[in-house]
Amino acid sequence: MHSIELALLVGAIVVSASPSPAQNAMASPAPSPSHAIADTWNNLSAVAPHTHIHVAADGSGATCYFIAVDDQNLTCGHKNGSDKGRHVFARAQVKSVKLTRYGTSTLGGAAIGTGAGAAIGFAAIRPHPGEFLDFTGIGRAISTVIGGLGGTAVGASTDMFRGPTVYRRIDTK
Repeated sequence: MHSIELALLVGAIVVSASPSPAQNAMASPAPSPSHAIADTWNNLSAVAPHTHIHVAADGSGATCYFIAVDDQNLTCGHKNGSDKGRHVFARAQVKSVKLTRYGTSTLGGAAIGTGAGAAIGFAAIRPHPGEFLDFTGIGRAISTVIGGLGGTAVGASTDMFRGPTVYRRIDTK
């Protein structure tokens, strides 16, 4: 077994053996009903103007730049603050507000795609001993680059590592 294949195998075993956040959440006790859950709408007042945010709302949503917030509405729009493309969300409609992390998502997507491309390349492309010209390394490199480009495209377009939640509506249903 090649050293790179061994490193990938050991990495996969370590990742699969480590507990996930979901497992930790299931293991922690549920909060008691006596604890009051604070409304986090006031957290929005600490967001700096022109901060790139993602707003999830009932029936709609937007990725835009923060403009203002008051007790009843959240306003966001284009970075230059023009009226065109401005969104005003009523507090009752807003499900959550998160900061965007397009840079982190792009780099994370690139890393995941590169790793997947390399794994596929090493698993699918085997060296041919005795051949005069062996293009195995080139095939593996191409597979790695294609995976990296695909992962970069997915990460950049989806903001898959969308940032910390500034506000989350508490459903009392």
